[in-house]
Amino acid sequence: LDVDRPFRRRMMRRAPDTSRGLKELATPGSFRT
Repeated sequence: LDVDRPFRRRMMRRAPDTSRGLKELATPGSFRT
């Protein structure tokens, strides 16, 4: 679990960044508002 903790934290931290970037690219005006 010790090794899974940092990995999970990294994924959770990376997930929002990736989805945010994709959404911004797909609809920069809509999501920027």
